[in-house]
Amino acid sequence: MSVFLMSSFSMERSSEFFKSKQMLLLFLFNTVNIAPVPDLVAPMNLARSPIPGGSTLITSAPWSASIMLAKGPETVDVNSRILKPSNGPDMTTSSKLLSFLLYNTEIQMNTLKNKYFDIGANLTHSSFEGDEEIVINLANQEGVERLSVTGSNLEESIKAYELVKAFPDHLISTAGIHPHEAKQYSRSSFTEIRDLLTANGVNAIGETGLDFHRNFSSPTQQIKSFEAHIELAIDTSMPLFLHEREAHDKFIEMLKPLKNDLPKTVVHCFTGNESELQAYIDMDFYIGITGWICDERRGKHLEDLVSLIPLNKLMVETDAPYLLPRDMGIKKSSRNEPKYLPHIVNKISSHREEELEVITSSIYLNSLDFFKL
Repeated sequence: MSVFLMSSFSMERSSEFFKSKQMLLLFLFNTVNIAPVPDLVAPMNLARSPIPGGSTLITSAPWSASIMLAKGPETVDVNSRILKPSNGPDMTTSSKLLSFLLYNTEIQMNTLKNKYFDIGANLTHSSFEGDEEIVINLANQEGVERLSVTGSNLEESIKAYELVKAFPDHLISTAGIHPHEAKQYSRSSFTEIRDLLTANGVNAIGETGLDFHRNFSSPTQQIKSFEAHIELAIDTSMPLFLHEREAHDKFIEMLKPLKNDLPKTVVHCFTGNESELQAYIDMDFYIGITGWICDERRGKHLEDLVSLIPLNKLMVETDAPYLLPRDMGIKKSSRNEPKYLPHIVNKISSHREEELEVITSSIYLNSLDFFKL
């Protein structure tokens, strides 16, 4: 028996790639108890690696859109959501065993489990001014290799993009108008937001949504701004980075009729209740968890809810400099930083059934998938 890993990558198929990778990753950690293959080679070079049972692996890409299992007429298409041969019986345990061979030098089991992606860091905040490089380097030392810098209005979205240009290997950004800033919304300013979204490294629309907790902008202003962001996301198919606080009913009322038209969507910094979470899951939204879960006063309920989030929809963020994890014992006056992201992941892991490595790897791949990286 041999496995042929076919090279057929294209940017248009990147979403399918990551679905496949995550699915096989879960098979790896949940089904296969075996050490990773040593001597995996650089992308686009061919290598042969022994498989238990005398089979041979042939690889020719960092990841592949499809894998063919040569066992008589049977093949396995991993672009589908379930791993079944397209012509033949369901995959056997021995077939699942082969999934671990998809790992290579760029992303492999040894390193993927130690990679983190902070999907929401407010690095344009004044508390980070002049420290950006230090903050990014400290995060990298903790395995936080990628960060998305959140845009909250036109000015901050431009600043976020400037940071991306300065640190393109580590940062991407969003562009949008936070509900607190919705009073700034105008057709002219939003045209500039739209233009900014065409820049390389600006990968999502937002932060946008509804916040009726403090109403720094009126509900009417927030709704008008949010509608414009939704329309833009549908028009451009760019991911939506959403904020909701004490506005769930109106939030869902605006989004639910558009469920089939919406691009990938994340409700960032989720702090709501179970029924609200279920509504977002039913909408197929990603869920962003912050250090709120580390606060025994306000976030205790999230310890139970985090296990309800489908693993392929779970992402994590610091929302730095806000929401410093309370259980770290750091002075309250200290700013939160992306370097603390692994602590949040560990907290999430302690309240889910999967192994930490599965959770960490899946969150990282979810983030790549969401931002189309």
